[in-house]
Amino acid sequence: MIAPGLVDKILWIEGATSREEVVHLHNFASRIADGCIVEIGSFRGRSTAALAIGSQACPRKFEISSAVQS
Repeated sequence: MIAPGLVDKILWIEGATSREEVVHLHNFASRIADGCIVEIGSFRGRSTAALAIGSQACPRKFEISSAVQS
């Protein structure tokens, strides 16, 4: 279960992920005991933060970003 104050800190990160989605992503990630979490793409990192904080016990984490720099 994610602390309300932590949700507020994650919501300070720019992004389109809603409060409810942050809570669900964190809770989902915290239940991963085996395997890994792969997030494909990230706008500004709000969902990545929710997954990363929730999955602190997860042995492996990967992010695949398709950011284009000019």
